[in-house]
Amino acid sequence: MTTDDSRDNSIAGQQDPAKIAGSMNGSSEESPKILTEDERIALRALRLSDSALIVRWRNNDRVRQNYIYQEKFTLEGQERYFHTKVETKEVFQFIILEKPSLRPVGSCVLSDYDPAAGQAECGVFIGEDDATGRRYAESALRLMNDYGFDRLGLSRIIARVFTDNIGSITASRRVGLRTIDTLPNVKRTDGSVKDMILIEITKDERDHG
Repeated sequence: MTTDDSRDNSIAGQQDPAKIAGSMNGSSEESPKILTEDERIALRALRLSDSALIVRWRNNDRVRQNYIYQEKFTLEGQERYFHTKVETKEVFQFIILEKPSLRPVGSCVLSDYDPAAGQAECGVFIGEDDATGRRYAESALRLMNDYGFDRLGLSRIIARVFTDNIGSITASRRVGLRTIDTLPNVKRTDGSVKDMILIEITKDERDHG
């Protein structure tokens, strides 16, 4: 997944998650740099060298307001996350590349990966202010969810979204996620309280929607 010259945009059915995760943390020299793409964006694996970029993006107030975790990110903490979560296959995280320049503009992630249950939780943010409003988050969600269903063998993908995060709710609904529950009075790490919704999409819904 991290070689410079090859691209693999085919969906070949479920693959070995251990091999996929190896490419996600940069340990495979034979895997392609670009995992998947559409007319707007491409997705590649998160790398350790992206840590400073992730810290800058997540500390942007526009981005941070949409998360339960409100503390500022640090480089040390992000590098620790990479080693303890990405390398251990708990999460599959991607960098969103704007086309045609392939400039990094954000990130998306499948977290809480549970292969036995066939489930993961998805999330996405656009880190660059000048890249908002271009439906990149919608493309990223669609591509990442397809990756989860077709390459990781997931049967269900969920997300939790604050009710005032209209952009994320709109993007999620455009790619087929539907509300299944309300989560009132969710306490954030700074003590503030906001309502959330729980949304999901199943593989069957994606295939027949």
